[in-house]
Parts: sequence; structure tokens; C-alpha cells
Amino acid sequence: MKSLISLILVGCLTISQAAGPAIGFAIAKGSFQIDGASVTGNATLFGGVTIETGAASSRLQFSNGARIELAPQSRAKIFSDHLTLEKGLGELAAKTYRIEARSLRIETNEPKSLARVSIEGSKDVLVTALNGPVRVYNEVGLLVANVRPGVAMSFQPQAAPPTSSERTGCLMRSKTDRSKFILVD
Repeated sequence: MKSLISLILVGCLTISQAAGPAIGFAIAKGSFQIDGASVTGNATLFGGVTIETGAASSRLQFSNGARIELAPQSRAKIFSDHLTLEKGLGELAAKTYRIEARSLRIETNEPKSLARVSIEGSKDVLVTALNGPVRVYNEVGLLVANVRPGVAMSFQPQAAPPTSSERTGCLMRSKTDRSKFILVD
């Protein structure tokens, strides 16, 4: 009996550690989905989950103080330091958090700034600074735009150059420096 209880406790601890710590919670006046499971009212958020809103919007409140409103018919993947917007519209209120949309990274510049990010069509990302400056970075971290309050800007993220390449041939040791190699085709 003691070994059975020990086994059950170890199993419970393993399952609770696999989920990781909670990073916040979601609230909606209606239902939404987390990783495909239907939820009504509210739910605890863990890193790596996907949340999808239906007819109602959802408010996401994070442990670090960040707040995001997901509009109806939106989908996003949630992490402790950012949200990846896959569909729809999200509104960010926090300097300690960011939204990633397609290959862009959107951050507020001041603690009380609000940024609205929307996936438009098959290529565009619309970024609106509602009441404070918003910064938009590309996938390698270069600043693309400072969006002023009251301004909306549309972006078409460009494909980045490849970070790796493939070559074929014979690898030969250099005659001048035996610690170096040369690829010969």
C-alpha cells in the first residue's frame, strides 16, 4: 500500500512539473479554446499554449503585469516574455512584454503605451500606436519603425537571407596551415 501511494505521488509531481509554472490567466465573457480544448470564463495560462478566441474577446493577464486583449476570431501562442499572434488582432499594454507577428517584433516604448497589432491578409501586419510610442523590429532585431501615438503603419515583412548554406565536395587539409581545411568540388 505504501509503495502504491508513493508511486501515485511521484506521478502527480511529475505531471505538475511537466506543465511548468503558470505565467498568467485568461478571462472571457464567453468561451475560447486553449490547445483545442474549449474553456468558458477563465483559465490558467502556461508557456507554449495556443489560445483561440471565438465570438468573444479574451483578456490575458500575465504574472509580470503585462496585459493583452485578443479580439474575437484571433489565435496566438503564449510564452512568458512574448505572444506570437497567428491570426486576428491583439492589443498590448506593457513595457515588459512583446507581440510577435509574422517575422516582426512589436514592443511598447513606455509603461502606459498601448499597441494594437493586426494580421491583415496573407502578408501584412498593421501596427497602431494608441496612446504612446511603439517600436517595430525585424526578425534579426533591427529597428524598422518608431510608430507615433495615433498613427497606424502597415508592414510587409521581408524574407531574411538564409542563416546557413549547404555545399558539397571533398574536404582537404590546407598545405600552408595544417589546422585549416578547404572544400574542393
